[in-house]
Amino acid sequence: MSDDKTPSPAPAETEAATVPSFRLREETDKRRALETQLATALKETTSLQEQYKALEEKYSTQATTHNQDITLMSSGIKDAEVRDFVRSRYSGDQPFNEWLTAQKESPSPLLAPFLKSAAPVAPVPPAPTPVEATPAPAAPAPIGNPKAGVQTGAPSHSSKSWGAEEIIAARAKGRGTLGDSKDAILAQLKAEGLLK
Repeated sequence: MSDDKTPSPAPAETEAATVPSFRLREETDKRRALETQLATALKETTSLQEQYKALEEKYSTQATTHNQDITLMSSGIKDAEVRDFVRSRYSGDQPFNEWLTAQKESPSPLLAPFLKSAAPVAPVPPAPTPVEATPAPAAPAPIGNPKAGVQTGAPSHSSKSWGAEEIIAARAKGRGTLGDSKDAILAQLKAEGLLK
């Protein structure tokens, strides 16, 4: 009778504790798919990290070379092959700028020809002042109409009529002067009898 005293589990509790097999398979498949995605993501991440390191090393190398090129060019070494040669002699024990300065002060026998040519060039003498041009000889009077000085009536003038508006426009064009139009205006005014 001691068996009768132990309480037996309720049938509802036993059914709730069990998971149907199809549901268990679904959850297992989901977990496996997520694990596969995780493994793929880890491989891609590792690949990206390797590419990043390679690019970082390449950038660092190019940045160093660029900075050295700038230093060498500012020192007067323009030729790329010479820059490469000078750079190949650099040991890396000290900063490149300091090394190059020390080499300029007391160059090694191999670098001496290149660093001496990179010495500052003597300043260019100032350009001579331009000599004032002598005035050109006056052009001879053109040979023209032998009756040029003889007036046979009213003085001739150009066919253009010079009114107040045209004179104002000519002054504006000549910046306050009549410019090339002066002779034509005076000839017209003389022809009209307004000037003597």
